[in-house]
Amino acid sequence: MKSRTTYLLLLLSSLLMSFPACDLLNEPVDEDMRDLFTGDWNCKEYLDGKLQMTYTVVITKDPADDSQIILRNFAFIGEDEQPPIGVVNGESVAIPTQQVCYDQSITVHGTGNYISKNELHWEYTVEVGGDSFTYTAVYLRIR
Repeated sequence: MKSRTTYLLLLLSSLLMSFPACDLLNEPVDEDMRDLFTGDWNCKEYLDGKLQMTYTVVITKDPADDSQIILRNFAFIGEDEQPPIGVVNGESVAIPTQQVCYDQSITVHGTGNYISKNELHWEYTVEVGGDSFTYTAVYLRIR
């Protein structure tokens, strides 16, 4: 009887070990990647490698689309102007070609990349009054 019990315990143990354990690291996470970009940022904007100006950009989530962000004062267009939107894809943002400002006098397009919790890098083109300028910018988190 004792050997039969030992045999059954070994068999049961073997069966239990054959089942895979739950791997919590592979569970899907409902993370909003827009959180990487939202906040108040100090923008250092460069044209042809030369610092042009420093100003603040405020990035918020677009409540109408869960893949988009709103970039207030982007390209120093003014905090009260109609801002551009960016489409977040992982740690990158695409700024599709769009007319901004309420009079739609400025056209912008470009890309941005998450570097760290406190830093973003951007490259974008601004067209105004028939002139086109391509900028690079470094955003440093204010809050």
